[in-house]
Amino acid sequence: MVQFLKDWHEWLISSGMLIGAVILARIVHAMVFAAGRRIAARSGNTMDDSLVKHANRPVRAILPLLALSLALPATSLPQNLESPIRHAVVLGLIASIAWLLVSFINVFEDIVSQKYRVDVSDNLRARKLQTQVQVLRRIGVVVISVITLSIMLMTFPSIRQFGVSLFASAGLAGLVVAMA
Repeated sequence: MVQFLKDWHEWLISSGMLIGAVILARIVHAMVFAAGRRIAARSGNTMDDSLVKHANRPVRAILPLLALSLALPATSLPQNLESPIRHAVVLGLIASIAWLLVSFINVFEDIVSQKYRVDVSDNLRARKLQTQVQVLRRIGVVVISVITLSIMLMTFPSIRQFGVSLFASAGLAGLVVAMA
């Protein structure tokens, strides 16, 4: 009975540490992006506004995952529970970082759209450039998705080789797209 209470106490402390880390990360996110919104509003800069708008949600996912990654070693969770949690956190970080990269592409598209406006009378060049940027954005999203999927697959030992093959094919596809 005493061992059960000791294990329950350790489990409760470990869970509290993980929950506290996630809450702290959410508070940091809220503070950073509140300051970012104020700075973007004062500057009136399209890039600042777009960066705050597009990076908000991916960073909202990244910060708690980083906090969990940092807090997990301090817990006393059993290895058979800590290992799958750590793997899930790594997969979440990989996906969230890819999401952030896609957001940066969207920021670039917003900047080009602001600089080359189509609501003016002579907008042929602007429409042409925006179409090119949209095509590049779509290609970028596909390349980031394939690379992300391959990196995620490489974290599983049983299918690592498939992830490596997918990563190599993404590199080859990137070369073909670059040549085109």
